[in-house]
Amino acid sequence: MESPSEKALKMVQSYGLLGLKWKKSTLPLEQAKDCALLAVEEIWNQLESARVFEEYDYWQEVKTEIEKL
Repeated sequence: MESPSEKALKMVQSYGLLGLKWKKSTLPLEQAKDCALLAVEEIWNQLESARVFEEYDYWQEVKTEIEKL
């Protein structure tokens, strides 16, 4: 499993590259971070509903790492 900081960077980079599909340039860092944070929120909601609290801490760390970028 990737470390939280590795996963955070990978997610932000992936969302940044989506801009290439939409407008032929990468998304600005803040927009890519916002997309990644929304994804983490959705994952949290799914984990809470499934009562999978062990993974919740991992995704909390990923969120913190995204915010540091």
